[in-house]
Amino acid sequence: MKITMTKLRRTLRRVIKEQSAGPLRISGYGSESYSFVLGQDDFFHVSVYDDNFEKLFIDKLEQARQQGYENVQMAGEYLTIDEMIQKVREIEASMY
Repeated sequence: MKITMTKLRRTLRRVIKEQSAGPLRISGYGSESYSFVLGQDDFFHVSVYDDNFEKLFIDKLEQARQQGYENVQMAGEYLTIDEMIQKVREIEASMY
């Protein structure tokens, strides 16, 4: 599937508008990588195989909290930021 820059920009704008009214939407549940958009120029992507997966993910979740997000939606599951941080720690622990 070919994605043009125009389609990508439109998708990012739509996602940003949707997120401003509700929970932070994270894609990638149950996979090896996770991503979300915090702002117009702030796209976050991390893999469970990154050396500092836990720190990167938690730091970005804390940044989201500072921007006013209180909840996370991931694969239809709604979590608080604290619950998501706990889930990130569980993912990291399961890697060893």
